[in-house]
This record gives sequence, C-alpha cells and structure tokens, in this order.
Amino acid sequence: MGDRPKITVIDDPLAAGAGSAPGRARRAAPRTPAAKKPEASANGSAAAKAEPRDKPASADLSAEPLTAVFGRVPASLARRLEGMVFQLRGERKVSQQDVLAALLLRFVDHADERSVAEIHRLLDGYEKARAPRRGRATHSG
Repeated sequence: MGDRPKITVIDDPLAAGAGSAPGRARRAAPRTPAAKKPEASANGSAAAKAEPRDKPASADLSAEPLTAVFGRVPASLARRLEGMVFQLRGERKVSQQDVLAALLLRFVDHADERSVAEIHRLLDGYEKARAPRRGRATHSG
C-alpha cells in the first residue's frame, strides 16, 4: 500500500489558520485564565463596581474569535428571526448571526443588574407563553 497522509487531531479546527498547509495543524494560542471576580462589598455588588457600565454599545468586537452558539427555539420564533433578516436585507447585508449578536450586545450583560432584571422579566413572559394552557393537549414523554 502507498504512503498514507498522517492525520493530525486538533481541538479547534478554526485555530489551524487559513494559510496553513492541509494536514498540518497550527497550535492555538494558550488561553489566559479568567480574572478573579472582586468580592462584594457591604454597600453594593462587586460586579456593578468592577467596571463602568457606560461602555459604548459599539464595543470593538473585530479582534474577538467567533464562538458557535446553539439553541432550539419554537418554530414561530425562528420564523420571526428569519423574517427580520429578510426585512433587513432590503437595506443592508445581514445574517441571523448578525441579528443575534446585535441583540446580545444590546440586551445581555450578566454584570449589569438592570440587564439581569430585564432578562428575568423576558424569561417570565417566555415561560408564560410556553406554559400549557387549560384544555390544551400536552405531549408527555
């Protein structure tokens, strides 16, 4: 049998880089450990005091690597996202990824107490919408 190419296993296929030769994996940069969170003081939460919350909404995300996010949503909500992307494409080049990232940038910040409270409120509404109604057949598995 002829020589077979050697297979190289890598943790992150995106870390191999576009310019590297096929079959040759580049080593990913070592990850830096997460910074320790400051302890809460008696007069307020540490997260609120750790960094100012008035950072601009147009944070520089251009240098950050992309991470896959997966979640299942009801079909009607997926159609709403698709419809929004379709509507926006009439005016700009946009994808579902762009819309989701913009929503996360604007509304999700675990270090901001107001953001956490708003997400709790949104989850309450979502759970209410997903709860089985009286007289409605439910699937039990």
